[in-house]
Amino acid sequence: FKVGLIALIINPVYGEAGSKLSITGIGFKADSSYNVTFGTILYEDYGVGVTSGEAISDIFYVPNVGTGVYDMTITDEDENEMTVEFRVTAVTGVTLDPAMAPNTYNVTVEGYNFADHIDTVDFVLYNATEEWGMNVMQTVTPGTPVKTDIDGNFTAWWEVLDEDTLSLGDYTINITGYDDFFLQIPFSVVEARVDVAPRKALFDRGDTIQFNVKNDFKFSESYMKIWDPYENLYWQTDAFGEWLKVGDIYTVPYYLQTSGKNTMELSQDAPLGTWVYVFYETGTTE
Repeated sequence: FKVGLIALIINPVYGEAGSKLSITGIGFKADSSYNVTFGTILYEDYGVGVTSGEAISDIFYVPNVGTGVYDMTITDEDENEMTVEFRVTAVTGVTLDPAMAPNTYNVTVEGYNFADHIDTVDFVLYNATEEWGMNVMQTVTPGTPVKTDIDGNFTAWWEVLDEDTLSLGDYTINITGYDDFFLQIPFSVVEARVDVAPRKALFDRGDTIQFNVKNDFKFSESYMKIWDPYENLYWQTDAFGEWLKVGDIYTVPYYLQTSGKNTMELSQDAPLGTWVYVFYETGTTE
């Protein structure tokens, strides 16, 4: 046993998973190693060890554990130990928007409460038979590999691999951050289902052509082509860059359905008969 003062202070004493704590201790065995136990998680030979002045000065990242109050214990080689409490207020997480998407779709990836340290985050997609590295990027195309900010958070994007690489089905994503932060989340590759229909069945000359465009996903580069009864291309719409979400469905508002920034109004000499339209998105038509 030790005769003398042993003290241990951590700062802060509460926060999210990933919080960066300062550990300050005095009275431990000089020039020795020490262990940290957080809840039931043991970190052996942690940090830089105890100094010749019997002091500890290190940092510690709160692991991804459930919310609640945890004992944090420092134990040196002579089994001198001190325990303090830390309250975890939020867990580490990653969200995908959407959580299921078709091939070549851009998925928004947001992470929070990883270690409070700027570092890269690794993503691996896998199923029962194979795995694929994921190029999760920040900023615009081509982007830069995703990194957490100083608060352990990030916002990024990932383009789902093409249909020659990923078939429809369910997958799991392994996510690894600084200080061995690790998460698994599900992801599914599904078919793009686009529902396109004219606003009404019959248009007159002078009417504005508009469509009810509905989809499970927003295709920001999609567009339409419209042919007259003589197979002449009459309009190609501007890209549908903005979609509105109504319930669980994305739609293209009428006011955004333009060609050359102009509404698609049938002229007074527009050909009579049956017109044809096609909806285009990368790799898909309808």
